[in-house]
Amino acid sequence: MRNQKGYNKQHKVTETNTRIKELNSIKTLIAKNSYGKANAELIRYMERYPNDMFGLFLYGKLQYKYKELKGAKEAFSRVAQSDSNNKYSAMCVLGNIAVDENDYDTARMYYKKAITESPVLEVFAILGWSRMERRIKNVDAALEVLSLRPSNEPRIKLEKVKCLYLQDRLDEARKLLDTISHDTQDDFFNRSVILEYARLEKIEGTYESAIKYVEQAKQGPKDFVYIQALYEETKLNIKYGNFKKALELCQELMTMEHPYGDEVFLMRGIIYQGLRQIEKATSDYQIATSSEDLNIKGTASFHLGNIMFAKGEFQTAEKLLVDSLEVYGEHFVSGYFKLVSLYIKQERYDEAEILINELVEQFKEIKDDISYVLAKRVLDNKRGRKSTDVPYSYVERQIISYDKEFAITHINSRHKDGYDGKTIFTTNKSARQLYEYALSQMTEDNMIYEDIMDVYSIEYPNVGKTPAGQPLNHFRVVAIPGTKDIITMYPCEDYFLPRKKIINNKRNQNK
Repeated sequence: MRNQKGYNKQHKVTETNTRIKELNSIKTLIAKNSYGKANAELIRYMERYPNDMFGLFLYGKLQYKYKELKGAKEAFSRVAQSDSNNKYSAMCVLGNIAVDENDYDTARMYYKKAITESPVLEVFAILGWSRMERRIKNVDAALEVLSLRPSNEPRIKLEKVKCLYLQDRLDEARKLLDTISHDTQDDFFNRSVILEYARLEKIEGTYESAIKYVEQAKQGPKDFVYIQALYEETKLNIKYGNFKKALELCQELMTMEHPYGDEVFLMRGIIYQGLRQIEKATSDYQIATSSEDLNIKGTASFHLGNIMFAKGEFQTAEKLLVDSLEVYGEHFVSGYFKLVSLYIKQERYDEAEILINELVEQFKEIKDDISYVLAKRVLDNKRGRKSTDVPYSYVERQIISYDKEFAITHINSRHKDGYDGKTIFTTNKSARQLYEYALSQMTEDNMIYEDIMDVYSIEYPNVGKTPAGQPLNHFRVVAIPGTKDIITMYPCEDYFLPRKKIINNKRNQNK
């Protein structure tokens, strides 16, 4: 009997060792990216050991890798309902799958169950739950999750840093980040910490420091940290107008499996617009306007709406600008003013005033904004209303009561005689002669729709120069809407959005 027990025990140990050896062999195949062979081996393994939860867990991971969510959920659910040591890890992955499916309540249920029932600190469940809340803008909730099981675990502290700077608590974020070592044996984690320094520097507006940290974070394999660093480097170069470099980085990012979805098309659209490649920008913006992410859709709609507005395609522009207001983002107020400008161009004054009043209801302080002041002045002028407010700017006074001589004097003093930081007319023509010439060129073909005022871009060789002395071959004319009452003129580069005549020429060439 004793020998039988010993035999059974030895047999069990041998079987366990065999299973471990087989599983390690499958893990090696996965590490070598031989997923098809690993999957076939796993299926055979599970036929021999149907109750092995570690094999079933690994099978679930492979199904998840292949985006076979139904098979993955079935595997992880069985593990989560078992008495195996990895049941809480399975709950965490089920939470991650629920996040992928935008089922946040189910995700919370799995994460909470893992965190509260497990006898050990379930770091990945805490991180998964907090990241989910942070990414859907529930930053307070994300911080609450991190406090459920207080810990000095470095990955949890790093997640807290990300939450703090989203709340503009930059000093707290930096102090906490300084307590996290980035000189451990885990190179992936070390580079993740360095990348957070880059993000903080970006927020604080220190480009050189941010780039330095990004470059450090990119040192290593082209893994997820590399992809994140590439994304941050692209955004940084967009922010500082380094569009050629940004395009190189964005194109590389688009060759990789990244988590940024349609945002990469939005980013590339902004880059192409910065490079004045408007057709390419338009194409990318159109893709981004179909995004399920409202922030991406709203921002892309705003930018594409501006392009359509500039081209005079008012109906398309209106729809896009209205779409941009579905979400409150950095361009929300600008979207309102663009729509106001569009309605004024179309003499839809009632709708323009409704929008202005809506804006004031939401933001009382908007009454001090120059765009609001000018919109009100223009609407009062168009309606024949007398304003009791005293005009405090040159433009306001001209809108209320236009004075041609005042305009010529203004142009002469700002752009003919020279003015700090302004472009200068260098032609022999006087400001008065240029004014008269501009009147003859204020046609629809030369018009650009960019704000409340009527704007024209007029070609004129060697008309002026930049403050740095570079020659300019165009000048901009700004007039009161629906009139030829010129408020100002100044030499400039050719506008990056095409004028009507350029659009028409391209259409004729394509016929």
